[in-house]
Amino acid sequence: MPVANVLVTQYIVSHPKGNGPCLRQCVHFITFGLSYGSAEVHGCPLILELDLSKHQPPQKHLCEEFTGRNREVAENFFSVPANEEEFHRALGELEQRMKREPRGGCVAVLINCTAGMHRSVAMAERLAEAVWSWGGFGAECLHLDLWKGMTMQEKTAARVGDTGMSEGRPARGHRHSRHGVQATSETRASEKRPRGPAATADAVLPPREAPVPQKTVSWATARSVGELHLQKRQTADRSADTWGKDENRGRRLTP
Repeated sequence: MPVANVLVTQYIVSHPKGNGPCLRQCVHFITFGLSYGSAEVHGCPLILELDLSKHQPPQKHLCEEFTGRNREVAENFFSVPANEEEFHRALGELEQRMKREPRGGCVAVLINCTAGMHRSVAMAERLAEAVWSWGGFGAECLHLDLWKGMTMQEKTAARVGDTGMSEGRPARGHRHSRHGVQATSETRASEKRPRGPAATADAVLPPREAPVPQKTVSWATARSVGELHLQKRQTADRSADTWGKDENRGRRLTP
């Protein structure tokens, strides 16, 4: 018996042709909210999955105002001993698994919470910083569902007279990475979903790409990646970061 349709996000990692191999091993941290569906990775090894939906979230008033990319949320989240322990456990496990992977190329880490805005985002950004500190590795974050919750918050603010809502933000299924990575949405009618080319053929909502001339680790970190890769993503309007970065001026690419 087929199950009800389930929204699935494909995350496809591929380096542009003619650009050469990735000389530095790169870790893609991909976050999503279980309330919006599941996510799958294609094109590179998935070496770790973290489910933070049962972990204590940051305080409510912080969640209403900020996301996991903001220091206020991250500090509050990791002030909980169990959350701090989970970070160190995940980092240790990631380090062990990275040692078993061949040098060069990309690997992926999937991290989820309930809405994909706070717990998973804070964890991904901190893990990415830790990977950079190892030296010789690249790190990139892709937050699939971050804009959904932020847009909902902005609509609520607009109803009470706040202005500054930005339009044209990419919905889930329209995300790109500097490595030519893309996330596309699809539905499935059975748990026995096709793999490989058959799965790609089922994809819907083809993303619209726009070239971006610069590269960084993530939305929150501004460290240069180093190796040259074609970078594409769908352009957005403005960032809701406390640092006030303008996507079209100062922010480069995440995930």
